[in-house]
Amino acid sequence: GIQCPDVDPTDEKTCPATKPDTSGNCDPDEFGDLFCAYDEVCCPDSPETCFNTTTIECNPDNGEYRETVSALQCPDVDPTDEKTCPATKPDTSGNCDPDEFGDLFCAYDEVCCPDSPETCFNTTTIECNPDNGEYRETVSALQCPDVDPTDEKTCP
Repeated sequence: GIQCPDVDPTDEKTCPATKPDTSGNCDPDEFGDLFCAYDEVCCPDSPETCFNTTTIECNPDNGEYRETVSALQCPDVDPTDEKTCPATKPDTSGNCDPDEFGDLFCAYDEVCCPDSPETCFNTTTIECNPDNGEYRETVSALQCPDVDPTDEKTCP
């Protein structure tokens, strides 16, 4: 699951509003242990399916940015192809049927940030490996930005 950091109510660290230039160095004291999400993509054939393709954090040991680019993509939609993601997260301990699942990346476990309810993201994506019929589950390290310093709650 998601690891929630310990929140110091006097700590006002927030993600930069725009994606920083990662060619330089970052200040771990300003950036903290935040994972900041950028480059939101909403799928044209499924506008309610949105995800961030880039996460950035600051390495506290050397002040260098760590940028992770997600391999998530909007599924190719063939109008004759009725493949859809399961409505609920499947049990990934078993096998999947690549013919039914197709090349979909299915998103689950949505989290909406308590201090900005319009900021929601899925923390788990699941796909079916067409080579061996095994599930591939990816759990995101994204965390809610902009913690109100007067609010002592941690992640939900």
